[in-house]
Amino acid sequence: MSYQQVTTVDVVQADLVHPLFHRLQQAVDILVFNPPYVPTPDEEVARGGIAAAWAGGNRGRMVIDRVLPMTLSEALLSLRRGKIRNSHVSHNNKPHVQAEAVGAAQVHKLLSRGGHFFMVTVPENDPQEILSMMATQGLHGSIVLTRRADEELLHILHVIKE
Repeated sequence: MSYQQVTTVDVVQADLVHPLFHRLQQAVDILVFNPPYVPTPDEEVARGGIAAAWAGGNRGRMVIDRVLPMTLSEALLSLRRGKIRNSHVSHNNKPHVQAEAVGAAQVHKLLSRGGHFFMVTVPENDPQEILSMMATQGLHGSIVLTRRADEELLHILHVIKE
């Protein structure tokens, strides 16, 4: 690889990759995701501040489940069943989860053919269930590393889009 000097950087503050989703579809070769995975009360996820770095809500999955390959109908069904909390209403009074389910960081749509997705999880997140959900979208993966970090048992998932 040749050396290239970067002279400008555009910084984008976003909710996951929502504003860039259409530009990134099938263009991401490697995606690394270290979500807030610690199981907490759902209210802590919306609290913001430093809690946003670790507070994962029920089963530590509130942010993770927004990234998993869901269709709009699956997201709405989950919303109705109370599996996804609607903590934000958009400017047009529609649940924010609708836009997220359609366009915000669906791994299978972001990855290029042969693309790799790495994600940090803990046992409470149910990594095997996450891998099973990915498999329904044609993404194949496994737990490639398990390591204890203080009191946490971390699992690194590696998923490939073939």
